[in-house]
Amino acid sequence: MTKFMSLSIATILSLPVLPAGASYLSVSQMNGNLEKCFQQTVLLHQKTDVRNLTTLACTKVIDNDWVTKEAESITRLNRGIIYMAQGQYNKAKSDFTHSLKLNINFYPAHVALAQLLNQEHDFVGAMHHYDKAIALDPDNAKLLRNRQLVANSILLNDKNKLTRQVSH
Repeated sequence: MTKFMSLSIATILSLPVLPAGASYLSVSQMNGNLEKCFQQTVLLHQKTDVRNLTTLACTKVIDNDWVTKEAESITRLNRGIIYMAQGQYNKAKSDFTHSLKLNINFYPAHVALAQLLNQEHDFVGAMHHYDKAIALDPDNAKLLRNRQLVANSILLNDKNKLTRQVSH
């Protein structure tokens, strides 16, 4: 799931010019917060203690009225990943879902939401989002493998239900 990281840097470079008279973050502050938000997810991938991660920079970006849909979608994904790592699953799910509302074709958000739903044992929801991600990136073997693991979980779950019914 490393493709989203390069997207964050690309987003920083494509930010719009600050509108005249805007009383929000300046372009340099916005770029700095986008970079800080991105760096938090980089630290997460470097096995940093999740208690040391912060979503503050991500939230500052999201709270800006002039942030582009693309930048907000990516930032919500990054913040959601931090929330998920910290065990704040409802906040993570909210960010992943909002990211997809802003960009339905953002496959990393589908993958992140699928992983979260799988953790919550919502296997049908996980399959749905893996299917969406695979449709957007059909040659990604990792996605196919993860989808198969969810399918196996569904089969195992169904088998366990049947076994409990028969034994009662």
